[in-house]
Amino acid sequence: CCVLIYDMIGPDDPFGQQLIYNVESRGCPLPGIRSFPAKESHAKLLEECGFTCGGVHDMLEVYGKYVNQDERKRTERIEFLDELEEWHLIMA
Repeated sequence: CCVLIYDMIGPDDPFGQQLIYNVESRGCPLPGIRSFPAKESHAKLLEECGFTCGGVHDMLEVYGKYVNQDERKRTERIEFLDELEEWHLIMA
């Protein structure tokens, strides 16, 4: 079984604080962000719900581990971000 949770993690770093401000200032509350701020808290929630947790990954880890090299090269040629560092901030 694979469970995908596309929730923000890391609300307390500067990037997370800015993201929360931007999202909430547009009227979109993030009610679970303080309850589940890290990968470990998501793993604990899944285990409490009866799942056996084989690992929790952020999107940057998924991109690096599970997207094959040819696909990464293809997508990296698409310049939708000016800086690779931005990609790492968004996906981590």
